[in-house]
Amino acid sequence: MHDIEEYMRTYITLCNSADSNLAHGGGTVVQYLQGAGFNYGNRHTEVMLTAPLVHAYFNVDLPARNTDIFGFSRDRVKVEIGPDDGSNTGVPMYLIPYREGNARGVKLPSQAQDGFAEAFAITAAQDGCTFEVFGSAASPYCSHSNCKDQASHLRQGKMKARVDKLHARFLAAEQAVNVGFAMPAGPTRAQFQNYSDDRVAPPDGPIRQVNYTDGAKMGVRAISDQVVKGKRVETGVFSHRRYHIKLTDQSKHDVLGPQVGAGQVIARRRQGVWSFYYQEHAALYFDVVAVDKVGPKVERKRTTVSSQAGKGADVILCSGRLWPTHTANYLDLDDYN
Repeated sequence: MHDIEEYMRTYITLCNSADSNLAHGGGTVVQYLQGAGFNYGNRHTEVMLTAPLVHAYFNVDLPARNTDIFGFSRDRVKVEIGPDDGSNTGVPMYLIPYREGNARGVKLPSQAQDGFAEAFAITAAQDGCTFEVFGSAASPYCSHSNCKDQASHLRQGKMKARVDKLHARFLAAEQAVNVGFAMPAGPTRAQFQNYSDDRVAPPDGPIRQVNYTDGAKMGVRAISDQVVKGKRVETGVFSHRRYHIKLTDQSKHDVLGPQVGAGQVIARRRQGVWSFYYQEHAALYFDVVAVDKVGPKVERKRTTVSSQAGKGADVILCSGRLWPTHTANYLDLDDYN
């Protein structure tokens, strides 16, 4: 994970809702958060100027499917979270909490505060939430907000209101410690979101928005009508098989339809600077035809490999850096020929 950008291009990552994961060693993450000071009472927005240090366990729980056909099919890694046991083994991992129908924010520590040469942070996967980061790159504020408690037509406005309230509560918490505190200048606020903030410039600065639903759709549109060559398999001294693939109509409809995409955010602090990385992924299905050839050009036969539902692959549609700088790397099937 030390080359985290390469990791986000290589492994589909899924961290289930952080307050429902079973914690290793007993208890649950929500109990750990309550012990760390998070009040799970009636307030829908809550912040802390510290972030809980946890253990994160990375395990491949779904191997890449049909890799003999699809070079872009990826293993899925499930991340389980448990309370820090005080041993400080492995990589330090801070938790950015999540709770359905609520907004939770933390301030990630600087290297001067915790003394770790390198540190990481993670939040639960998103499929309708907004993740936001802002402030200084040495010790940023970040939050994970959900508004599933609201009717669907109210969620856009409610998400904006909850993010605003988080900002106000971060400021109040800082001023309670240091009277006259002002939010530090820093890189542009960044949101990895489904419900966007449509203001050009809120009171505390402009917003860079990375919409994971739109990003997933963009990745699929680029390949939706292509018939491309999949993997080549040598079948003899002078013969080979090449797979021709095309996205099924149902799979195209599923991703390009109205449902929300899926995404994951992981952060790393290196040389005193926090950087945030994101990933958008989906399960895709393809119609597959196997083309057998002798020599470079002579076609011997074609065989339909897939059923009516197609052959499946778990795919990273887009990944990149979210903050302080932004990059995007979209799926390009020709890269895997």
